[in-house]
Amino acid sequence: MRDVRSEHPVPDPLDLLVERGADCIEHPGGTLLDHLGRVATLLEGWGATDDVQKAGLCHACYGTDGFAPSLLGLDERGLLAARIGRRAEAWVYLYASCDREVVYPALGSRGSLWFRDGSRLTQSDRRGVPEASHPWLTGIPCTRAVTS
Repeated sequence: MRDVRSEHPVPDPLDLLVERGADCIEHPGGTLLDHLGRVATLLEGWGATDDVQKAGLCHACYGTDGFAPSLLGLDERGLLAARIGRRAEAWVYLYASCDREVVYPALGSRGSLWFRDGSRLTQSDRRGVPEASHPWLTGIPCTRAVTS
């Protein structure tokens, strides 16, 4: 059987990050690209799935509550999904929707976590996730963001 993937390789997400200037944006500890690489490496060391590692590598593509610069607009979600997959892109989107002042203190709670776009993670969505983990990087299902 012919290997179609080798004939039509998916571009590396690192190429997209560099194209969009992540290697030129200052971030504590170096550049944004340095930071994104450290996050992906940390997730790999924790045994995270490929989807989670890709989400970690690209987690700031749409900007975050704590870091305003963005590499992609929300109208470019399809572009990122083509590079890292729909599920990983959904975690990136959800992270961009996180209001840290609201979500972080609620991570250990039994109630739902609500995000700026109206997405939510219920207690059952978070079952088995360590309290210190960020739910949008664990590979658990989420209502709107994963299916958007």
